Amino acid sequence: MGEQTTTNEKKRPRQRLLAAADELFYNEGTHTVGIDRVIERAGVAKGSLYYNFSGGKDDLIKEYLLGRHAAWAARVDQEIAKHEEPRHKILSVFDALGTLFSEPDYRGCAFMNALAGAPENGPEIQAAANFRIWLHTLFDSMVADLDVENPSQLTDQLVVLYDGAVTASQMDNTPRTATTAKTLATMLLGLHPSETHADHVTA
Repeated sequence: MGEQTTTNEKKRPRQRLLAAADELFYNEGTHTVGIDRVIERAGVAKGSLYYNFSGGKDDLIKEYLLGRHAAWAARVDQEIAKHEEPRHKILSVFDALGTLFSEPDYRGCAFMNALAGAPENGPEIQAAANFRIWLHTLFDSMVADLDVENPSQLTDQLVVLYDGAVTASQMDNTPRTATTAKTLATMLLGLHPSETHADHVTA
């Protein structure tokens, strides 16, 4: 216990603020957690907040969501890297979701949660938009390797399966939705044979 406390105390104020924000914002919401609670949990002086985050809470929310985005993208990339075949790469995204959903501290999508009640010009809006661009681009890049007839349609369908798994898991509190989504994605990919494969079968 003493060693853990000492390690925490050695963290810079910025790191401590980000760690506190990540915990509180994710578990309780960006709108319900006041900045004083973050400062108290971080164990830093109030001046440290504005020294490290000049925009105050908005900047802290922005950095919190950037951190969540980067961490999830890294996990997905790691899962995808285990495979070589394009279809397996696509399906591995749903494997990553299954692992995430099974974690005891999972509280749903950080971006969906942050958007609930977010102000029109709040940092949550742009952070969520950037996350959605990443998600569509991720599936776009893998679908492109399949050489299917209508890649944009397949990308949209896969994104809907991804979103459905996330929403259902959060609402029903079960990790099984990732498995269901993977099964549906497998069936979907079977309906979109690659043009190269189709030409080979025709010949």
